[in-house]
Amino acid sequence: MSFFKSLFGGADKSAQNATIAQNKEGRDFVRQQLAQTRGDIFGNFPLAQDARREGYQSAIDLFGQSAPARINPLIQGNMNAQTSLLAGLPQIRNAILGGHVNMNYTNPQQVSYDTSWMNQTLSDPRRLQQGGQQQPNIAQLLAGLR
Repeated sequence: MSFFKSLFGGADKSAQNATIAQNKEGRDFVRQQLAQTRGDIFGNFPLAQDARREGYQSAIDLFGQSAPARINPLIQGNMNAQTSLLAGLPQIRNAILGGHVNMNYTNPQQVSYDTSWMNQTLSDPRRLQQGGQQQPNIAQLLAGLR
């Protein structure tokens, strides 16, 4: 074997061994980073679930607060229309019998409505981490994104 080795040149395996060692170190590093990433993801997953749940609850709360405020003007308008129709019946009778006709029942009637439910504040998902009950405004949220 030494004759062939001297004739063709021996193979120096140090570069190959270094490459194998470097590849093993790279795989070990990737495994370590993967484990750390999984830990980070699974550690923050409950926070994400809580933020999602809170967002859905806020939407449900807003819908619950806005439904009566949206329906109330419709009810008031319907009642005003019925009142106007009923107030017109005696005037029709007066007109047929030649009496005095009072058209005041045709005056516009105001419908009151409440817009306080529109003033909503976004919650900060970071407060779930801190355990506080702060309610930041939009400017604070946008400043946190920069």
